[in-house]
Amino acid sequence: MSKFTLDFEIITPMFMAGANQKSTEFRLQSFKGVLRFWWRAVTFAKYQSINKLRIEEDGIFGSTEKASRITLNLESYRKGRTPVQFKNKYGLIYLGYCAVGFRGNTTRRYIPPSTTGRISIFCKGLSNDQLELLKQALTAFALFGNMGSKSRKGYGSFSVRKLTLDNEIVYEQPRNAGKLEKLIKNFFAANRFSNLRGMPPFSAFSSQTRIDIIDTGTDALELLNIIGERMVLYRSWGRNGRVMNRPAERNFKKDHDLIKDMQYGKKPTDHPDRVNFGLPHNYFFSSSKFKASVEPDSKEINRRASPLFIKIHKVGDRSYAAVSLILRSQFLPQNIKIKISSRKISNSVQARPDWSVLDKFLDGVDKLNKPRFPKKRAVVP
Repeated sequence: MSKFTLDFEIITPMFMAGANQKSTEFRLQSFKGVLRFWWRAVTFAKYQSINKLRIEEDGIFGSTEKASRITLNLESYRKGRTPVQFKNKYGLIYLGYCAVGFRGNTTRRYIPPSTTGRISIFCKGLSNDQLELLKQALTAFALFGNMGSKSRKGYGSFSVRKLTLDNEIVYEQPRNAGKLEKLIKNFFAANRFSNLRGMPPFSAFSSQTRIDIIDTGTDALELLNIIGERMVLYRSWGRNGRVMNRPAERNFKKDHDLIKDMQYGKKPTDHPDRVNFGLPHNYFFSSSKFKASVEPDSKEINRRASPLFIKIHKVGDRSYAAVSLILRSQFLPQNIKIKISSRKISNSVQARPDWSVLDKFLDGVDKLNKPRFPKKRAVVP
């Protein structure tokens, strides 16, 4: 039996609970679910077949017909004690929508930063190839993965201090942003993701993947707050031209006008460009109280998670780095359209995602014509 050992530290608030939603709980079942996600993201480039992927996944993680070959154990866990101040942190509030209220009050409890622990993963009867794929999935999680609600927006950032397989070091927390960049490049090259040229059918690494280190700093929460503020300025139309008491960038006039015209009975014939940040999303015009929603037109699929992942890394004792990952993939299944609806009018249109919307967020300039992320360094491609 082989054994992975993972020592971790939680860097940003983790919104996670068990059956009792009024208290926090670090759930190993949630960790296993996240690990399965990264296993699929890593492994599809190898098999390039969903059916083959399912067979191999069930052989490791189990299914309704097969027992799992991996067993998890939380060997140690020490909860941090420092509360987080969200008030006036508009970026944290924006990224934590629903979990964090508009005034900075949390609507859900969270596991605080500085929480530490150790997870053991016991692997029974896995082949060398299966162990290698699991090792790569754990490495992907260490580099890009978070846990809990709002995890794709930087919450629940999970710093892997050390990962070992049978006492052999697989991964160690990088000492600086340069070491982190090298780890990411080596991971991407070792798995030959560039060989997968087409668009994956779900969120997976491929030649279409983009990875950047977008910012660095000495305070993890301030780093995440800055990213959130820049995102809300980039995406928002604002009220009377302002958002967060600053001039709104108003980059998406088409989206604004598309929804505004619905007030006067005009049926939408296209979807907003901002769907690339994920679905559903809602519109509200404060002047007229008009509301509209944009979501997948399907009973089976009610959301499309954001293809943009943000993770805050601890690099050294008092330094942090923010990594962005864009996993370009098929936006929605081909038979599913996007529905734009209000109380009186609705229409469904074919999904035509504009992936440059995410690139412009990372590469573009703000209202003052300054780079949104001046310290950004491209890692992949």
